[in-house]
Amino acid sequence: MNEIWRSSSTLNLYKTPDGYPIERKVINASGRLGSLYDASTDNLIDSHSVQIVESKVPRTRCICRVFSGDSSRDLNSFLKDIDFDDAIRQSICLQMVTPRGISRFIEYNYSVNENTRFLHYSYRARKEWLEVTAHKTDRIVASPPTSTEATHMITKIVWGFEILCIIQIPKNHSVDLIDQLLYKICAQLNNNRITITNKSNNLYLTNQLQNITVYGSETCIDRSNMSLLTILNRITNWQKDSNNHQPLVYTMQPLRWLYNGSQFHVPCSFPRPDDSHTAQIEIVIHRINRQMKNLKEIFENLPINMSSTTLDQYSKTFQQKHRFMLDSYDHLQGRLRLALADIRRHRFESLRLDDILGDQRYECLCDFEIKKFLRQVQQLLNKSIFIEKLKNDEIEYLNALDIHSNQEVSSTIVDIDVTLKRTYSLEKENFILWYSSDRLKREEENRYQHIYQELTRERQHLEQRIKIVYIDFTDVTERLEDFIFVKSPLVEVYTNDRDPTKDTVRILSPLKETFPKLKPIEMNVLLLGETSVEKSTFINYLKFESFYQSVTQQCQSYVFDLNHGLRLRFIDIPGIDDIRRNNQDVKSVDNILNYINNFSHLNAICLFLKPNTSELNAFFRFCVKPLLTYLIPNGSDNIIFCFTHTRATFSTQDHTDRLLRKMLDDEQLYNISVTKENTFYFDNESFLNVDEYQRQEYINSRDASVAESVRLLTYIEQCKSLNLEALLSLHRAALDISMLARPLMETMRLIIYNWKLSEANLLINHMVLNSYPIDNDICTNCAEMKFVELGPFWLTQYQSTLLNSNENQHLRCLTNKKHVLIESTVTYEFVPLPAGLKKERWQSSFYNFLFKCDRLLHFLRQQELSNQDDPFQPILERYLEEEEQISQMCDLNYDMNQRVREVLESIKQMRQENSQKLSQLNESLSLNQVYQIINELITIPTVKKQIDSIKTSRRLKMAKQECIIPKDSINNIIFASFIDSHR
Repeated sequence: MNEIWRSSSTLNLYKTPDGYPIERKVINASGRLGSLYDASTDNLIDSHSVQIVESKVPRTRCICRVFSGDSSRDLNSFLKDIDFDDAIRQSICLQMVTPRGISRFIEYNYSVNENTRFLHYSYRARKEWLEVTAHKTDRIVASPPTSTEATHMITKIVWGFEILCIIQIPKNHSVDLIDQLLYKICAQLNNNRITITNKSNNLYLTNQLQNITVYGSETCIDRSNMSLLTILNRITNWQKDSNNHQPLVYTMQPLRWLYNGSQFHVPCSFPRPDDSHTAQIEIVIHRINRQMKNLKEIFENLPINMSSTTLDQYSKTFQQKHRFMLDSYDHLQGRLRLALADIRRHRFESLRLDDILGDQRYECLCDFEIKKFLRQVQQLLNKSIFIEKLKNDEIEYLNALDIHSNQEVSSTIVDIDVTLKRTYSLEKENFILWYSSDRLKREEENRYQHIYQELTRERQHLEQRIKIVYIDFTDVTERLEDFIFVKSPLVEVYTNDRDPTKDTVRILSPLKETFPKLKPIEMNVLLLGETSVEKSTFINYLKFESFYQSVTQQCQSYVFDLNHGLRLRFIDIPGIDDIRRNNQDVKSVDNILNYINNFSHLNAICLFLKPNTSELNAFFRFCVKPLLTYLIPNGSDNIIFCFTHTRATFSTQDHTDRLLRKMLDDEQLYNISVTKENTFYFDNESFLNVDEYQRQEYINSRDASVAESVRLLTYIEQCKSLNLEALLSLHRAALDISMLARPLMETMRLIIYNWKLSEANLLINHMVLNSYPIDNDICTNCAEMKFVELGPFWLTQYQSTLLNSNENQHLRCLTNKKHVLIESTVTYEFVPLPAGLKKERWQSSFYNFLFKCDRLLHFLRQQELSNQDDPFQPILERYLEEEEQISQMCDLNYDMNQRVREVLESIKQMRQENSQKLSQLNESLSLNQVYQIINELITIPTVKKQIDSIKTSRRLKMAKQECIIPKDSINNIIFASFIDSHR
């Protein structure tokens, strides 16, 4: 029974004339004539009853219908087939009311498909009503209290009972015969007669329809499962016994029509059924309900404890995310309930629902995110089932990541292989290690099945017991290219060389092409020190026996290729006093950290110091402390202290150690240890050229420094590496946001371009963005700028200026101008294909995207991490400058650019409003929440494209600043001693 609407050109979307009643399908059957009802939430306010009533028997007393199930529909949508209108279904959907009677059908736990049939029967015994008159109802029913939340009063009730039978057609029965039977029963019930005869096996078929789920009036249904024949036999008794009858339909008048009181002047009505904003609620909620139900089923089937440390951690992480999603869903539903009630009371327009559904806080509930999470959790469940199968077949499972679970740096396949062979070589029983992955299982399914059968068969035919261990490389970053077997005694077999004529796996010697050419093992060492502390002197001495001093002006690397696939990289950064511009300390630290982030790990951090210097505290405060706080916030054994010029200063080691410890304590760096093992002393005079007269005097000093250098290199080799890629810190977040600034703003400008194309009905084309890496430093000042025409837009493009020398053109920039660093070149294309989005979607994407950026800025300001007040603002200002320059060009159509410019000019006000909103919400993001936003932004294709280009640009620039010293060019007794110690 759908809510009635009377058309009127004078009415807006919600307002209805006074005295216009609404009809509601009954959920709570305790209402009586005169009871108050809150139509904004579909809840009874009281159960008041009036005795002066009119009554009669309805003209149509029996209504029966049969309809089929559909697996593509949500359960709530079937309520529409049994007279639940849109408004009450929305209330049920948002849990504004508790389902009762036949509405409890939405709790049905079984599948509804093409073999499901619904039989709905409604019997109407009588109608009761109050004779009410506009503004004079207080003559028969007293006026409600002024504080009531009620909006309507029940003035008419249809009494009776109704039932909904859910019939699952048995697989061994004819669907057509069952349908014929049900439609025949339906026709008889509509005529208020029930006759089941044995003709055409009707009685037999009816008896076969057992265990039918029944929902209906609580006065009738005492159990939820019964046979169809039992139900049909009871209908007559239910009709005759008035105790089984209860309200089925309420007709209600608004209080503002019934009474004169000013407290009833606020209207309450409902959006039209075709209102897209309210209709979206059901679509979204039903989708999330379905996905949450699937998630719940998967989690219920997941083992409490996984057999693998790695998989167990995945499980705990997934469960934590699941709880977060459930909390977010509860919060979303709560907001929607309040908003829908406010919309029905005319406090807000229904457009507000779009803002709630598009709120960034509920991004984890979007279709893409839940589907991605479902895939991840399903994969984990599949893995647990697979492990159980292996266990049943007496095959052990081992996740490759469990082997080095405590190691911070990602392990390679070779690292894991070496550890496995070393571990299993100690086994007393024979074994086969099977290296595999989910990808290989999927892409090589036939081979996988054949190998599995061969392995289990081989073990059955062997007299001696053999252990089979499945090594899962799925979660290892490096890709396993083929199935590999390691068998005792330690040899390997690759299945491409399997002999198909034999039933067992051949055990072969290792093949040369099995593993690709191995990358050398790299030891990365960061060198920090003041100017003239002679870090570079130390590096140069590792290459030559004696040489010059130097001063490092920018970050650079020296790479030494040694024996046994070992590569030693010294990362030399400028000394604290090498900064040539004023007030650049913080920026220089950021440049250093950006440079370091190009590496996957660090093995050691060497602090080069001079003993007895009075400037150590300043050096630590402005340079060392920020770097160490970023790299190792909790302290580490990777920090090494190297004192130079020790002979010239005649400083004792005890005195130097006390000075160093005091300095660390003054800077509150309590977690950094100072021991004999991590402290080294060098007489730099032995590194310098000296004349023949002085040479003998420094021989002993040189020998001591050589021995100390060998000890230093040996100590570095033993240090546990720091995984920079897994590093999370507040300073790292600030740097990542800074790197994201231009990609995000370019992506936002791309959204604006496509928004304006859609707004101008230029729908057959859209703009796309391309990004390319560069290998030198440029900014918007020093780059070459040109204007290009693309479709209806004029755009600015930047490219490097070619110089006749190797000089860095960025150094020519004037210091009194704004610098917007360009780390990749961005170009646009006008593509002759429709984008497929309406202008409203582009506009919504723009607002949401900008809000995300402002959330990141809000985080930076809370943490006081933003060195430049706002990383996004200079870029936006530059965009406006570009539009201003374009507008001054003659003979061009500036109409579309003007539209873009208007949006850019409005951004400042929008951002101020976003800032106020975030402050009012008192949003305080954790570091993990910030990185969740960052990672979500990076997954956007246009953003990812630019980030990849920036990272490539940084690697290219780093390569230009890298000096590789081949092994055969090293002629130095330090490395000779170090290499000899490793033979």
